[in-house]
Amino acid sequence: MKNTQEEPRLNVFLAHSGLCSRRMADELIKQGEITINHGVVKTPSYKVRQKDAVRYKKRIVKPVAFLFLGFLSLMPIIVKKFNQRLI
Repeated sequence: MKNTQEEPRLNVFLAHSGLCSRRMADELIKQGEITINHGVVKTPSYKVRQKDAVRYKKRIVKPVAFLFLGFLSLMPIIVKKFNQRLI
């Protein structure tokens, strides 16, 4: 049975975090600027797992709108944009 939860590539994960574009993420990764669990990763195709701690310049990178289910959730963006609670 196929796993329904898709692990995103590192460059896609960084792009969805709002840190940079996917192409710029490729460059940051190749330059050794990104660490995962305190180790440098230089492969843009690395699959990010939920338990991984992704860092850029010692700061944790968290995706704003990306869920590990393989699709985008727009709710956090909508709430931030309008700065109000949605019922």
